[in-house]
Amino acid sequence: LYRFMAATLLRHHLGRALVGDVSSGYFNKAVVARLAQPLDFRRMSGESEYRQVLAKHYETLQRAWLTPVEIFQPHYAEAVGHSMLRRHRDTFGADAPLRICEVGGGTGTAAISLLHWLRRTSPHDYERCSYVLLEPSALLAQVQMERLRGEGFNQERARVIHAPMSGWREALGGRQHGGWSLLLLEVLDNLPHDKLRHDIEAGVLLEAHVVKECSSARAGSGVGGGTQWREELRPLTDPTLIRVAELLDLDSPEGLDAFEATLLPGAGPSWLAGLQQGLLSLTQDAGRTARSRDVYVPTGSYLLLSELCGLFPDHHLTLADFSHWGPECSSVTASTSVNVPVVQSQHDGATRDWRGDYLAAPFGEADVMFSTSFEALARLYADASHNRQPSISLSTTEFMQRHADVRACATTSGYNPLIQDFVNTSVFLTI
Repeated sequence: LYRFMAATLLRHHLGRALVGDVSSGYFNKAVVARLAQPLDFRRMSGESEYRQVLAKHYETLQRAWLTPVEIFQPHYAEAVGHSMLRRHRDTFGADAPLRICEVGGGTGTAAISLLHWLRRTSPHDYERCSYVLLEPSALLAQVQMERLRGEGFNQERARVIHAPMSGWREALGGRQHGGWSLLLLEVLDNLPHDKLRHDIEAGVLLEAHVVKECSSARAGSGVGGGTQWREELRPLTDPTLIRVAELLDLDSPEGLDAFEATLLPGAGPSWLAGLQQGLLSLTQDAGRTARSRDVYVPTGSYLLLSELCGLFPDHHLTLADFSHWGPECSSVTASTSVNVPVVQSQHDGATRDWRGDYLAAPFGEADVMFSTSFEALARLYADASHNRQPSISLSTTEFMQRHADVRACATTSGYNPLIQDFVNTSVFLTI
């Protein structure tokens, strides 16, 4: 009664579930939202009212998410623009035109806010700038195009390319020479990962494949058919997974421990730092006594960075993403697995957490989010770019204090969500 389909690597399965094609995939549904008007933080009494305002918006949005660049518009994007323009001038000179390429631009809020800011503060740079958005989601590409044209930005100023990563080179007309500024905001968290298993007893490394099982309806039984997914572990052979595992030392137990440590929250008070280290020791001890241990490897991030570095050999990179998840984002395999994703779906304004089980969640209906080790990211970027330029990682708080008008987001109590919320995010910059 079951028909077994060919197995596929986990990253290919997750890629189809998240982006799919024109009609399927999580991001081809209305799951990324935008605010009709910017929030007026100065009129809010403090953190409690800020949380209440966001909760009301989520009730209205039903199943959609708001990204930081959306919540803090236009201030977030303006801070990015300030940093980007300064680094562009320092590297390529004041006479070089500013050319920006944003990957996965959501609803277009970052592009719109940044272009308005540039036109207002630096008309000379604005007149010579160009903005390209590379978007694999057909729905989001259409939203971006309509909003950009509605804001008065023509095709020469800003254009949207709807294509999968494999089609970017052709769509851009080949390799892009000259200075470019690349922008990725909350992109890596939704990139597919692969699963690597350390079979401790057998002393081998295994890669995860996903098999689709389609059941046929039983004649006369009244029982309908359906689809199930299951995971198979096979000897490690995928070249990309092998390469990334080597770069990050994930092919050894010690490297696995080190990678896990980079996904912990930043050090806080001494008692909290001690608690975090104690919890890490417990999970690592559990992993060592287990028969096997799994790690979710950022192969999708490596492939994206390699493609961008090949397309834009002379560039600056600005990348923001989640560095860790809170304790409420638990998983059924946390004690023996490293970098387990958060899997969540929304319906009627309520969020369901699937506790990291991406196979149990309805295919194409759930967000699958991985945290980013910024130490590992630096290694992957160095390899992808052939060590062409140095990089740094900053907390979002530090980045915003350097580049944003933080007073614009301060509430009357002094609480400032721009620098005090989303403390589990960081910014990666080339310098």
